[in-house]
Amino acid sequence: MSGTTLSQDFITNVRTLYGLALDQMVSNRVVRHRINCYTNHAAPAYVSAVAAIEAFLNEIVFGSPAKSILHNSPL
Repeated sequence: MSGTTLSQDFITNVRTLYGLALDQMVSNRVVRHRINCYTNHAAPAYVSAVAAIEAFLNEIVFGSPAKSILHNSPL
């Protein structure tokens, strides 16, 4: 049984969305209320968060049980 991991494309997309959102927030082109900013990249962020949680659950449920119990195990 092999474990699952987050794909490099997924991680790259999350990093790109985060960078785009930060750039948009500091550009003063979006609505800002104190420390909260509203960005066009919020909807993809929700989808990415759900995908990350799903990947985590898949890793725990379908991965090797020894990985979650024996953290230092050389699997």
